[in-house]
Amino acid sequence: MTERIEKVNINGLSLNISVKYRHTSDQLVVFFHGLGCSRKSFIDVWDFPAFHDKSLLCIDLPGFGKTDYIEGFSCHMEDYALVCEAVINNFTYSTLHVVGHSMGGAIVLLLSQRLLEALASFTNIEGNLVSEDCGTVSRETAASSYERFLYELLPNVASRFGNEGDYLDIQEMSSAAFYRSACSLVKWSESGELLKRFRNLQCRKIFFYGDKNAWLSVLKQLNDIDKNAIKGSGHFPMNDNPAEFYGKLSRFIDGKDLVYCI
Repeated sequence: MTERIEKVNINGLSLNISVKYRHTSDQLVVFFHGLGCSRKSFIDVWDFPAFHDKSLLCIDLPGFGKTDYIEGFSCHMEDYALVCEAVINNFTYSTLHVVGHSMGGAIVLLLSQRLLEALASFTNIEGNLVSEDCGTVSRETAASSYERFLYELLPNVASRFGNEGDYLDIQEMSSAAFYRSACSLVKWSESGELLKRFRNLQCRKIFFYGDKNAWLSVLKQLNDIDKNAIKGSGHFPMNDNPAEFYGKLSRFIDGKDLVYCI
């Protein structure tokens, strides 16, 4: 596996996107991280045996992880989608699978129709789909001025996630990127468009969630879309219970049956 920089041009801005990549086959699995996180969210996938025969790509979005925030970049969900698609286009593959966690799940749904139609599968890990998916942190951030966010909310942002604050990558994120991303994420979640796009997506798809979050209202709105709970986990099932999560993810990608829990 290698860490490398992918150069892309988005809306006239030249961006250096930090990624982690391993090539093992023409089957590519791309991972999209959530708000306040980085590609570290998927750290366990690299050592999971069932993924040794798949090429893996984890992207640090602009302003998060090892990808710098560039002044002038909007940090809007639709522009993050442009970045991710441009990065994906730098790689060769015959089969493409995407995995999106939280905010990353929303970004996947804003990829171009051309790329969405080319997907073999989409794994949505508690991705934002409806207004209720915006937690207290993102919602309060979006309702605040940048100055209030910077001086009142940001210093305590990790602790406000509770125990899951340890899964954030606060030290390497840009405050401007977090603020702008939260504002855009809330707007898109409230639009109703994300749920519509997820329902209409034609590739194989699944919604993973932590069994501690079985109360999520969106679960009742997914109709016949496959849903699967990961035991002993909350909003970060790939970190709370990586063995079960990646075991089920690999089986889903390979088209094998899962034991479903609702």
